[in-house]
Amino acid sequence: MPKIGVLAIQGDFLEHQRSLGSLGCDSPEIRLPDQLDDIDGLIIPGGESTTIVQLIDIYNFREPLVEKVKSGLPVWGSCAGMIVLANQLADKRPEPLHLMNIEVSRNAFGRQIDSFEEDLDIYDIDGSPFRAVFIRAPLVTKIGKDVDAVFAEELGLVTFIPDDIDWEDEVRIAVEERASFSPDALTGMEASLRFAGPETLETKIFGRLTAWQNWIFQRPNAVGEQGALKLYGTGKQAGFDKKRV
Repeated sequence: MPKIGVLAIQGDFLEHQRSLGSLGCDSPEIRLPDQLDDIDGLIIPGGESTTIVQLIDIYNFREPLVEKVKSGLPVWGSCAGMIVLANQLADKRPEPLHLMNIEVSRNAFGRQIDSFEEDLDIYDIDGSPFRAVFIRAPLVTKIGKDVDAVFAEELGLVTFIPDDIDWEDEVRIAVEERASFSPDALTGMEASLRFAGPETLETKIFGRLTAWQNWIFQRPNAVGEQGALKLYGTGKQAGFDKKRV
């Protein structure tokens, strides 16, 4: 199991540690730059982005962190963490790490003081009201330019190249994977449903980020009469039955 550090200078790092710990993953608190040498990946948690960036600079994290990520250290920014990783900010402050080729608006949906909780009565679902939390999240306002196939291969982004021996089957499988569960692409959890087996770090973390979508939309349709699990391998596109939602 990889060791996934959580930047623990501000924000909800404890919540990330608890989630990683429930998966049996070692997740040390990263508070000093030299601790970056002992981890396989890093999470920059949600919190207050201006404070996180200020503390990154106070503790001399900026240069070693940028160098580590550019050398291949996987990093995941959650909410404020995405702001910290962005290339530029629409709000022009704070100074991000310029590691993701995106522009982010910190307060696109309003300031955090406008976040709120509310009980919702969900149609056709029995039981007590669902406690919903509405958080003013950041918004990606711009992304970098597209790359062509050659540059993508040079960057190590090409992991699947169909050959001309079984081209038709390769294309069919790719289309089925793209369209079978919903209009969205497969997530780790959807892939786990189709290709049964032990869960990986991907399915445990990234899959659960879309757990509501999976349980409410994908899974009921995947096992339906026209679902992906019924039609997989036939070349037919799975039907999305709203009555099964």
